[in-house]
Amino acid sequence: MIKKLRRKFILSTMSILVALFAVVLGTINYSYARMGIRQSEAFLQSVAQAEAIPHNRPGKNSSGSWAQRLLQESGALPPPTAPHPDGQDPGVGMGGFDSLGQLYLVRLDTTGEITQIQSLTETSTASEQEITNAAQSALVKNQTLGKIDSYRYCVAEKPYGKILVLMDKTNSYESLARSRLLTASFTVGSVGLVLLFFVSLWLSRFVTKPAEETFNKQKQFISDASHELKTPLSVIALNADVLSAEIGPNKYMDYIRSETKRMDGLIHQLLELSRMEDASRPLHKISFSLSQALFEILLPFESTAFEREIDYHIEVQENCFYNGEPESIKQLAAILLDNAFKNTPDCGKISAILSCRGVTPVLTVSNTGAGIAPQDLPHIFERFYRCDKSRSEQNGSYGLGLAIAKSIVTAHSGSIKAESTPGGITTFTVQL
Repeated sequence: MIKKLRRKFILSTMSILVALFAVVLGTINYSYARMGIRQSEAFLQSVAQAEAIPHNRPGKNSSGSWAQRLLQESGALPPPTAPHPDGQDPGVGMGGFDSLGQLYLVRLDTTGEITQIQSLTETSTASEQEITNAAQSALVKNQTLGKIDSYRYCVAEKPYGKILVLMDKTNSYESLARSRLLTASFTVGSVGLVLLFFVSLWLSRFVTKPAEETFNKQKQFISDASHELKTPLSVIALNADVLSAEIGPNKYMDYIRSETKRMDGLIHQLLELSRMEDASRPLHKISFSLSQALFEILLPFESTAFEREIDYHIEVQENCFYNGEPESIKQLAAILLDNAFKNTPDCGKISAILSCRGVTPVLTVSNTGAGIAPQDLPHIFERFYRCDKSRSEQNGSYGLGLAIAKSIVTAHSGSIKAESTPGGITTFTVQL
């Protein structure tokens, strides 16, 4: 229980942190991407106005924004391009901070015909036909600024017609900055989450400590109270037997003996549950024949099935061995069979099947009957939980049998689940 509580705490904490990191880093990346787009558009507008690469273009020989400076200091982006030794502009596409990719000028006359295509960068990988197609697609959009395929463009009116500036953003500063910031964000976020995971793992010990102390005190109280009640119950039962021998048959004495026996059974189950949930109790595991152990439990129920005309089907795979505590496994099987018989009407059906899937033994117990309502299924392994209180009181159920079964399975690092259809078949499946 405490381990499950710690896992829930860590899962909840990490879920909140992942969501927070995603929002913060996503916002930073989105803001920086928008800033890069604005810088690119401002640069394209200055190129369109000057019909050349301006010497004082945005970002040249400047410290840039706080995000740019942060990325430069961390190495996510290269530093600003140093001035050329002879004082000339190193140009675009030299791999510096203000590298904006390949630039093309497309001049058009007043009729919209392309009169000139000029490359403004030292290297040009696009063909003239590709630039022509991109320019025509951009003009169809009838927008001053925008993007088409892998190009970002700007259209400006000129006395001789129009000028269109195309920038290949595949290897531009905008693309470079975005990819490097995304990589840096992912790296920083991953490292931060790993560190915070270990912090939350450490904190979970302190957060769950009060609950662990309360749970241990509760188990100790149940154990102590059960032991203290055994003595007076034994005295009551003994006195009831003595009085019955003296006064003869008496219905009130029968009531006393019946309730005493019922209380003794409840105390026995409470002690058993406390013993199984004691994490400090070592399991005495041995390798034993699970097939033989289950036969010893399943076969005695045949007489009950015969008396009630229940179709009782047993199918146990032979030579199935398991490393565990034999008596606890037998008790598990007895609890599931007893639960099936209590909830199966006369002339119903019950089946118990053991199969070894690889190295994992699987025990399945099914029965027909009223079934379990969907709202009850998540709670049936809880202490004192009973789906039908009136029927449970009649068949002597205290709501502890399945809780004990769950504790036995958990102690053996297995799993147990229940599936049921109201008015149909109820199936308990145990994987050991």
